[in-house]
Amino acid sequence: MNQNTRDVAQALVDLYSGYLASEDADEEHAAFDTAMGRLNGVDAVIATINDNDELSLDFTPILTASNMILMWVLDRLSQAGGETEEALLFDLRSFLERVGN
Repeated sequence: MNQNTRDVAQALVDLYSGYLASEDADEEHAAFDTAMGRLNGVDAVIATINDNDELSLDFTPILTASNMILMWVLDRLSQAGGETEEALLFDLRSFLERVGN
């Protein structure tokens, strides 16, 4: 993982930890704004415009960082709880279906 991806991963962890720090909505909003500013500063998503004025977005840094975080969390949960990563992913998918409704 290159330094940019590590910086993006750290900013994503900051985004989550900002919400853990407080239950106050204003403080959570401020933490979100700070983390979003940091994500912008470390090029989490790279936008370019070509000679034809077409916008191109490269999500590679944020997707790679997110994947690395997910891999680490799943590994730790699997070790701590004795469940397979596949079972944990199934539970995660079930959770995502529930929150979408």
